[in-house]
Amino acid sequence: MKKMSLGLLLGLVYGFLFSTAVAADVKLKVEKIPFEGYEKAVVTSKEEQISVKNVIVNRSNCRQIGVIPWEDGTPENKKRYKPGERLGPMTILAPFQLKFGERFEVPTFCRELLEINIITDKGEFTYEFE
Repeated sequence: MKKMSLGLLLGLVYGFLFSTAVAADVKLKVEKIPFEGYEKAVVTSKEEQISVKNVIVNRSNCRQIGVIPWEDGTPENKKRYKPGERLGPMTILAPFQLKFGERFEVPTFCRELLEINIITDKGEFTYEFE
């Protein structure tokens, strides 16, 4: 019984360390700042290169205008724009590439930004704010 419990404990510890190490490989700096009565997120890449595919704010319970997946765009926009191009000063079509030190902003209509989920070519990462 003790051997099985020890083996189970070691397996759980190994699994936790392995999953933590995979997530720790992707480095993004995420901040929230006030934005015209709402809040916005600023995401800075600490990776040599990363492709951002989508951003979900407050589990889709809050509208964001910073990142729009290209496939969700209107037919007119799909004809006029390519992924990575800006639709305006605050909106970019995903997927787009970020190099080390580059950043993008995610303006929202959230009174309180609690969570941001960033979907990249290296996985999906959730950041929570206090």
